Amino acid sequence: MKSFLKKSICIMFSLLLLLVCYIPSSARSYPNEFPSDVTGLTGGAFLVGKSGSYDVTIILPITYQFDTFTFDTSGRIYNVTNSTITGRVYLNNTVYNIRWQPFSLSQVYYPTSTYYQWTDFYVSNISDTNIEFETSAKNWRNDSLYLEKKDIVAFSLLGSILFFVFLGWFLWHRTRER
Repeated sequence: MKSFLKKSICIMFSLLLLLVCYIPSSARSYPNEFPSDVTGLTGGAFLVGKSGSYDVTIILPITYQFDTFTFDTSGRIYNVTNSTITGRVYLNNTVYNIRWQPFSLSQVYYPTSTYYQWTDFYVSNISDTNIEFETSAKNWRNDSLYLEKKDIVAFSLLGSILFFVFLGWFLWHRTRER
């Protein structure tokens, strides 16, 4: 009887471990609320973060929300399309133009002492966005790395069913041996 109990516990633990391995860990989740500090606009693709010690809000046309950006090996936002992307960046209570040339990093049209020029611009510590970043891990954006919520619910339901089937089999087998 003890041998059967040990085998049953090992099988049950293995099934639960297998189920947990199929449920992915969540990527960073963002609030997904349009920034309140942006005046005159109520929608679009947006990203809120930091650039150096400054708070930054980037607003882009909504068409760039999907299939547009990824991260380079240093974690900087990278344009993966073959077109130039332009938008606005709100930095230190001032609005500047921002662009991503095809397959490159961002630049801001920033004033120097005598003229404006395109200057490399990096965003770190993203705190809110509705942009889905493309990665080899499929849809890195917000809520799930590999599975949609309906898939997680389906796997949880399957795991519960397997657990109760196994529990019923265990109890039936235990009472049969008495």
